[in-house]
Amino acid sequence: MKNVTMKTEGTKLFIEIDLEADGEVSSTGKSLNIATTRGNVEIPGAPGLRIGINMFRSNPDYVEPAKPAAKKAA
Repeated sequence: MKNVTMKTEGTKLFIEIDLEADGEVSSTGKSLNIATTRGNVEIPGAPGLRIGINMFRSNPDYVEPAKPAAKKAA
């Protein structure tokens, strides 16, 4: 997990994520991944229950790649 902590108290699940954490650039470069469980994980203290979390924001530095020029008909 990255920037995610979870704990249970009785029947309640508490999830903690630092909203000001620096994000890692996604594979496409369009977003910054702030927090993730990296798939579905079992909830501590709750056997059989699983959760998946992904938190991201837009990457302000992302630049859309230029589209190739259209070919002219011969």
